[in-house]
Amino acid sequence: MQTYRLRPLAAAAALAISASIAFAPAPSLAQQPNPTQIAATDPAKDPFRAKLLPPDIVMRLGHKAGVTTDQRKAIITLVSKRQSAMLETSLEMETHAGELLAALDETPVDEERAKAAFAKVLATETKVKTAHFDLLINIRNLLTAEQMEQLQALRDK
Repeated sequence: MQTYRLRPLAAAAALAISASIAFAPAPSLAQQPNPTQIAATDPAKDPFRAKLLPPDIVMRLGHKAGVTTDQRKAIITLVSKRQSAMLETSLEMETHAGELLAALDETPVDEERAKAAFAKVLATETKVKTAHFDLLINIRNLLTAEQMEQLQALRDK
């Protein structure tokens, strides 16, 4: 069995995303695009953009929107915790992506083994996306409605 050495998270995430796209069902002509498809093609029409703010926007523009020192410290703590958790997840992703690549090297490909490895890659990818979503929700919950409005206006300038 061949062992693969991948760059942490970058190569594994690229593999997971490529595989997700490759195996995604093709949209029918009658089907309306979902919000994530709209966001990918036109960020200005992204329905989630008005609901959530990434930490870099809050940290960069927060002083103009009245974000307090305590709020900034709380956001820094949230981001730090997420980054340390992502180290473990990136190592997990690297392992699962290596298993998937090894399964795909077999001739013929053991379909069950490849599917199981692919499921692990997707589960880890979901874990990463969920952690990011949790961070965005936590940041939103730290901000007042007025701060959210001001930050959105500043971001969109």
